[in-house]
Amino acid sequence: MIRRVGICAVATLFVVGLAGSPASAQTKVREDRIGDAAPRVDIVSTKVQNNRTSFAVTIRIAKVEKRRTGAAIIFGGATEATQAVLIEAVPVSRGRYQVRGYTADDSSETLTPLACASGAATVRQGTGGYFRFVVPQSCLGARAGRQATTAITFDKRVTQGSVVQQDLRGLRRGDETSRGDEDAPVDFSSVVTTRLG
Repeated sequence: MIRRVGICAVATLFVVGLAGSPASAQTKVREDRIGDAAPRVDIVSTKVQNNRTSFAVTIRIAKVEKRRTGAAIIFGGATEATQAVLIEAVPVSRGRYQVRGYTADDSSETLTPLACASGAATVRQGTGGYFRFVVPQSCLGARAGRQATTAITFDKRVTQGSVVQQDLRGLRRGDETSRGDEDAPVDFSSVVTTRLG
């Protein structure tokens, strides 16, 4: 059973507020350990591209399964350590995904829809598939700049849909699923930090 907690606490776990000023673009790729989760959620790599016009994250997965594989990103900006942006893509039917964006404010423990980040995802299904999230820098406002990003993949049938409502901290610690479990229903990338500068 996956326990539910406030997403703001989850966001605080993954995101570190970092100071920095906007300037040039930066791209980083973080390879992930293969076989530490079920293939439908097993992250192969996470690529983060942070440039003047957009912030993009590509999550490559061993095998993206229709109706089951979902993905999300959590990232934090330069100026507010307690705020994070969350974007998730949840499968709703064969080949279709619902993409929703939120900001999470730990001080008030609320989620606020972020309309300009909703719908900003491309999905390639099958073996070697991926999720690609692209958000305009203009959408991020004061959160634009240096970002600490975590990618999450999940099995919709196990998480019962949205990961925003799940206790990701418990899953991260291994409370509900052991780390390195080839049948684990959720996988996390390491934090990838990029900057405009």
